[in-house]
Amino acid sequence: MSVDFLKEFYLLINWQILIPILSLILAWYLNEKSKRIEEEYKRKEEHYINLLVSVRGFHENTSNNEQCLEFLKQVDLCWLYCPDIIIKKLYEFLDNFRKQKESFNQEKVLNSISELVFEIRKDLINKRQVTRTKLKSNDFQHTTIKEIKQWLPEAR
Repeated sequence: MSVDFLKEFYLLINWQILIPILSLILAWYLNEKSKRIEEEYKRKEEHYINLLVSVRGFHENTSNNEQCLEFLKQVDLCWLYCPDIIIKKLYEFLDNFRKQKESFNQEKVLNSISELVFEIRKDLINKRQVTRTKLKSNDFQHTTIKEIKQWLPEAR
């Protein structure tokens, strides 16, 4: 046998082994990435459900301190994975709620809840969208249950 034939045979064998191994690695990577995306989506969906359930403590006729506290906890957790627009809408809602004590008009509060729900829906529908952030650390707001009680109209 000639040396050229052996070299070609050796290269052919290597490529026949290498291509399936590389294909297998690529398939495994894409499968794991798909699993991570699906797990992230489920965690996000669960968190959004908790957020929307707890917001009822603000806009129903009874003030529920436990729901308000849970809502504030969920707002803080949104910083882990939510897009900027969701965080901004959450703070807009809290700001509108704070201001409604002066005017006793809940229209802005309810409108900000609607906008929040709309943005959450868009985020969940576009689950494969890569989230990038432009928020800064000073955008994070701290709200206490004591402050919320002060914002509540006396009629509640």
